[in-house]
Order: sequence, then structure tokens, then C-alpha cells
Amino acid sequence: MPDTPSAGEPPPRAGLARRWAARLRRARKPAVARAPEPAPTAPPTEAPHATVLDYIDERTIALDIDETDRDSVIRRLATMMATTGIVLDVDAVVQAALDREEISTTGIGEGIAIPHAATPSCTAPLLGFARSRSGVDWNSLDGAPATLIFMIAVPETGVGTEHLKVLAHLSRSLMTPSFRDEIERAPTAADVLAALAASVRPSGPAAR
Repeated sequence: MPDTPSAGEPPPRAGLARRWAARLRRARKPAVARAPEPAPTAPPTEAPHATVLDYIDERTIALDIDETDRDSVIRRLATMMATTGIVLDVDAVVQAALDREEISTTGIGEGIAIPHAATPSCTAPLLGFARSRSGVDWNSLDGAPATLIFMIAVPETGVGTEHLKVLAHLSRSLMTPSFRDEIERAPTAADVLAALAASVRPSGPAAR
């Protein structure tokens, strides 16, 4: 007759399971805490490149001005620029622009003039625009009066060349008859900004 388990002794299968559980407990190594996986980082993004719209807004745009001479237009533009808080001294900006005109005219022809001033009285690059219906004598290269005048003012020192690239793109756009026609017909300053946004490219590598 087979042996029968005595009272209180677990059945054979239960005892086998208990022994395997004990072996597993002895063989199991303590868990080692793992260092958390570093969170994935997004690749660095390239800083956006400046456009003309970074230097101009409705405060520095005047349409159909009454001024008829170059010096008065420059003063009108410098005065508008002062409303932004970037131009600190209107007279200093005007004088810097006129001094630049003495070196060579900024009337580039086709009814366009781009006067510019570098002065400590300007804390950042800034652009103004004036449109004249009657035209302003600017001693332009082709002898034509200026009707579209963009004026740029920059600090005298401590600035890079980004604004020069922006100015170059603006000049190229102004050589396009369709763009000139659009800003000549623009009824409001907001329409001038919209035309600039559609026509003037960023100054970085993507614009080349």
C-alpha cells in the first residue's frame, strides 16, 4: 500500500511547488535601479532671419505727403521714426542723413530714393516710408523726381550687417515694376505692409 501523507504534511505537488518557489527566491538577484532614460531633445532650430517687416510698421509710413523738398521729407520720416522710441534725437538723424547725401545721392532712379543715417541717436535699425504724388527732387541718377522714399536709420556702432541684407532685398523688389505699382496704389499703410510681406524675402540663406 502506498504511503499516505501524515496529517499536516502538504500534498506532494504542493510541496514541490513550494520548494521551486524557495529556489527562485534564493536565485533572484536584487533589482538594480536603472537610471532614467534621457528625454529626447528636439534638434536646435535656426533663428528666423530678419525681413523688412522687422524694421517698419504703420507708425513709420506716410502716404501722399505734402512736403516737396528732400530735406523736409527726411525730417518728416525721422519724426515718424521717433514715435517708436528707437530714434532718440530727430535732429541727429536728419543731420546724419543729409551728411550721407553730401557724399552721393541716394536717389537711385525709377522714382525711388533710399536715404540712410547712421547715428548714436538710433538704438536699432529702423525703416520709414513716404509716398509723394507730386514727386521730390532728389538729385536722382536718372534725373526723375522721387515718389517712393524708404529711409533707414541704424546705430552708428555695434550693429551687424543684417539690415544691409534686408535693404538689398528691398532694393531688388523696388526694381520690379509690379511691386512699385502696388505700393503706389496702396490706399493704407496696412496695404503697404502687406505688399512688402508678399514681395520682400528673408535675408538668410533660404533667400539666396
